[in-house]
Amino acid sequence: MNSPRLLPRIPGDDEKHPFEVKHLEDGPCGNQVTHMHGIERPAQQTQPLRGRCPGGSRGFGVHSRSVRDATVSDCRRRIMSAVPSSARRALRGGRTLSGVQQPQRSETDAEIHLVVRVWIPDRPGALGLVASRIGALGADIVGLDVLERTEAAAVDEFAIVLPRGDLEVLLVREIEQVDGASVEECREVREFPDARTDALVSAERLCTAPDRAALLQELADDLRAEFEADWTAVVRSGRLVARSGTGVPEKPELPAVPDAASAVIPGIDATLVASRAGRPFRVREVRQLLALARITDLLAARLPEA
Repeated sequence: MNSPRLLPRIPGDDEKHPFEVKHLEDGPCGNQVTHMHGIERPAQQTQPLRGRCPGGSRGFGVHSRSVRDATVSDCRRRIMSAVPSSARRALRGGRTLSGVQQPQRSETDAEIHLVVRVWIPDRPGALGLVASRIGALGADIVGLDVLERTEAAAVDEFAIVLPRGDLEVLLVREIEQVDGASVEECREVREFPDARTDALVSAERLCTAPDRAALLQELADDLRAEFEADWTAVVRSGRLVARSGTGVPEKPELPAVPDAASAVIPGIDATLVASRAGRPFRVREVRQLLALARITDLLAARLPEA
C-alpha cells in the first residue's frame, strides 16, 4: 500500500491551526485523512472542493489558508520544473518568456507620507465620504486632527500613507469630488506630526532652561519646529530678544505680519510671534501656542535674568 501524500509542515503554524487535514478524493488512501504530524484517522464529513490544480491534486476536507498556500507552492514548483532552464533564468532576470523586459520600479512607485488639510462641510457622513475617496486609491489614513470647526465646515488634517508618489494629484482631485470639500494644503513629510506629544516635549524642554534668556530662545526654537513655521520671534518691551528661522522682521508685530499668530507672556512683558506664509494658523494651533506661552510665563517668574 502506498504511503499517504502529506503536505509540508509549516513551522509555527500549529498554534493558529491545531488540526489541519488533506483529503485526497481519488488518492490511494480513499477516504482517509492525515493529520499534520502524519497520524491517520477516518475522514469526518469532508466536503472536497471541486477543481483541479496542476499535478492532479484536488479536493480538501478542512481547507485552511496554510494548506492552500502550501498547495499553491507545490503547484508552482511542478509548473516551473517543466519550463526549460534558459526560460527560468530569463524569468529570474526580470524578463518574460518572450524576452521583453518587465517595467522596473521607479521613484514614483515608492510610498510617500502626506499631510493633507481639508475643508469638509459640517454635515453627517461628509467625513466618511472623504475617507472613502482616500481609501479608494489604496491610501492609508494613519491620523486625523480636527484643527477648526465652524457652523458650516470643519478643517481636518489627515496623515496619509500614499502607495505611490504619482497619485498625489489624483488624491487631491478625488477628495474634492466630495460635494463641498476643498483641499487647503497637501505637503509631503518625513515623519507625521503629533500635536499632543510635540507640545509635551516642548514643555519638558522649557522646564530645563537655566534663565529667562535661554527660556525664550528655547520657546522660539521649539515652536518653529513644532508648527513648521518660517520663523518665530519673542519681542520684549519693544525689543527683539529671541528669534528662530530666517526673514524675521525688525519689529515682528501683528497685524503687520501676514499669516501669523501671537501669544502674550504678561509676566515679563513679552509677545511670542510665529509666521507661516500661505498656511494660516487654525484654532487648535492657536490654543496650543497660548498654552505654551502660559507655561513660559510661569517658568519665567521662577528664573533669573541671563
